[in-house]
Amino acid sequence: MREVKLKEILTESKIISDKPNPDCRLRVKLNVGGVEKRPMLKDSGTTKYYVRKAGQFIYGRQNLFKGAFGVVPAELDNYESSIDLPTFDVSDECSVDWIIYFLLVGERYKHL
Repeated sequence: MREVKLKEILTESKIISDKPNPDCRLRVKLNVGGVEKRPMLKDSGTTKYYVRKAGQFIYGRQNLFKGAFGVVPAELDNYESSIDLPTFDVSDECSVDWIIYFLLVGERYKHL
C-alpha cells in the first residue's frame, strides 16, 4: 500500500450544463444520508449548473463536516448541481467506496 494525496486520485468535474433543467437537480443529504433528486424549487436562472455523472464523489461545500458527501448513483447520471456541490472523477487506481470509507472511519469528516 502506498500513500497518495487526494489530488492524485480525484479530478474535479466541471461539465457545464448547456440546458439547465430544474427537474434534474441533485442534493446531498446530511449525516452521510446519500445523494438524491432535489425537489423542484423556484429557479433564479442566474446560477450556473454542472452535469454530474454516476460514480463521481460529491460533497456539499458548506456541510462536508456534517456528513454531506456521497457517490452519484446510476439513476441520477446526468443530473445537475451548482458549484456548491462539486463532484470528482476518481482515478482507476482507487475505489470511490474507499474514499467514503476513509471519511467515515473515526468520523474524519467531522474534523474537516
